[in-house]
Amino acid sequence: RLGPSSGFLVRVPRDVEEGENVILALPNGEHLQVQVPPGKWPGDEFEVGPPVVMVQVPEGAAPGTLVAFSLPEGGAQPWTARVP
Repeated sequence: RLGPSSGFLVRVPRDVEEGENVILALPNGEHLQVQVPPGKWPGDEFEVGPPVVMVQVPEGAAPGTLVAFSLPEGGAQPWTARVP
């Protein structure tokens, strides 16, 4: 299956209101900042999908080829991914 893994449910912490940001610790050890959606209050749950980036495969790249790309947010080093 191409695409991100399935999302997960987040419970709004008791000291956070709608529109505020929450930092989540993901199962893989990374952290993700998300905004509490409108109408969600402490104790409510909402679904969060993992961050994803769509990369255009260069013409002529074969399956298994490693491609490098930059993210819109910038960064010092390029990211890499294998062509499926």
